[in-house]
Amino acid sequence: ATEVWAIYGDSVFDSFSANPRFEHKPLKGGVLGYKGREGAFVSRSEIISEAKEQNRVLQWFEGLNDRLGDTTAFMDDIQAIVDRFGLENFTDCHSPGVSYMQDGAAAFKKWFAAEDPEAFEEIDGKIYPKCGEPFAGKVWTSKRARERYAQHQRDGTTGKWCTPFVTSSGYGTAHFLQQMHIWNISACVFNLNWGDYVTAGREFRSLEYWWWPDTTFDAQGPVGVVGLPQDQIQHSEEYYLTPVDATDCNLYANPLLPDVDDLGDPIMLLLKKAQIQTIDMSKMLRAVSTGSSVRDTVCEWMKADNYANLPRVLGWVPVQCAAGEQEVAGACEPCAAGSYSSGGVSAR
Repeated sequence: ATEVWAIYGDSVFDSFSANPRFEHKPLKGGVLGYKGREGAFVSRSEIISEAKEQNRVLQWFEGLNDRLGDTTAFMDDIQAIVDRFGLENFTDCHSPGVSYMQDGAAAFKKWFAAEDPEAFEEIDGKIYPKCGEPFAGKVWTSKRARERYAQHQRDGTTGKWCTPFVTSSGYGTAHFLQQMHIWNISACVFNLNWGDYVTAGREFRSLEYWWWPDTTFDAQGPVGVVGLPQDQIQHSEEYYLTPVDATDCNLYANPLLPDVDDLGDPIMLLLKKAQIQTIDMSKMLRAVSTGSSVRDTVCEWMKADNYANLPRVLGWVPVQCAAGEQEVAGACEPCAAGSYSSGGVSAR
């Protein structure tokens, strides 16, 4: 199977249809029905555990609020990340490559211009995130982060003053700029090229943009930051108090499967019946990402809890009956009087 954002599903299906290499089209676009999620993640599970010991709940946007305590104490210093990659390798906030971030700046202005006019700037009629000191042009700082940095400057002190938030190509920042402001989070939001983004997510304690299913950061055990249920009406107006719900990604069946247009195809029937719980899928993805083979991972899942999953799997397997027979409760029996079957495959 392959992971594809649902909003691109039609274009993916069209590309399958138009390409002469693909002799068969995926049934109903190949959608298997699994939903993914995207958004803000705490980059390491141990950060959540450490915060819990101090009665902090960092997997909620409201729990990151600076008024509840110093969230930066659980994170790495933004300066360490700058030193690791070099500020010159951070994506410029005015770059066309971060158009999502620029769209986010325009939405921020729409709702919060009066509360924080220093969060954005207008240049030649276009709205951009205003990325000022101390990382001018490269790192956007929330209002609370700017206040903390200014306090350090007045006091002549050093130390951590913002929570790093790493993404690439501006992904997710249309939401994050507002959420960092609404929840009073002391955040430094910046973009890196894909390779550096992956390295930063693996090496540093931070907030990060990520999506699931994906195994890029599974070894670190990132934890999604959640909030109030998504308000689609607010989102349609570009107001992002609420994060995106976990409904933006689908898994698609491999388009090279044989005869997938055929409703009786046994492979597609099996895929349509197969349903694996999200928690089990997450465990299997993590096992594969840390070195287990796909075969061994599936076998371990099948053997878990004294083969508890075996009856489920057997229920997915299509039944092949001969002409004059029909499938009844997973077995082939003679057709009832007055009826006829040419045989073939049916789902259990």
